[in-house]
Amino acid sequence: MPRCSWDRPGRNPYRGTPAAAMSRYPDIPEPQRRILAERIARGQMDEMVDISRDAITGKGKHGYESEIRDMHFAARTVCGEVTRSKWAPERLEPAAIYCEGEHCIIVPKICNNISRITRKPPAVVQAKPLPKLVKPKLRHIDPGQIEEAEEIDGELTDALAALGEEVPADMPFAHVGAPGTVDMMDFISGKDDGDVGRFLHNRDPNLDRDMTPVPVPEPSAWLMLLSGIGLLGAWRLRRQG
Repeated sequence: MPRCSWDRPGRNPYRGTPAAAMSRYPDIPEPQRRILAERIARGQMDEMVDISRDAITGKGKHGYESEIRDMHFAARTVCGEVTRSKWAPERLEPAAIYCEGEHCIIVPKICNNISRITRKPPAVVQAKPLPKLVKPKLRHIDPGQIEEAEEIDGELTDALAALGEEVPADMPFAHVGAPGTVDMMDFISGKDDGDVGRFLHNRDPNLDRDMTPVPVPEPSAWLMLLSGIGLLGAWRLRRQG
């Protein structure tokens, strides 16, 4: 029959075998027909779905078209196009799904009317767009600040140079890294006690007699150093603000 109504499920159930029903689907390759018939006979379904008036809905990963076709009635009757337009919107009929490759069979529980349906292709998952990179805002540097920083740097350099000129050249710590001297920072931190001991042991015994008092740096030199450091700190605070 080319077209029939399935408005009263269960009224005319299929009474044949799964193998006989599958033999009436010649477009399905024979190996797949045999596998489907065996699975239907054993109840080895893919999933259970609900048939409603306008859809076939399951809980698995696949979706199905709403059309049901080639439905078997009685012993040998096959209806090509099946309608269920008279169903109430809330009506649901459970059914089992069996698929081999692209061929899917639906078997309603109420009547075992073996039929065919079409499985939808897998849904394409849309990738989420990557967030846009926000370019950092570059802080504008006032040319006047650059000139001010250069002036402070120059004054601080001159202050340190002036302080260094007042240290006697014959002091053991006068020139850091020079031969025969001791690194002042290593001496203070205690990292180089051996070098300090060797220096004190190997020094000239006449050094104590000939050594003149070490001049103390003038207050003006310390004042210049502290002023330079203060100006540098103030410039950095202003820059951060």
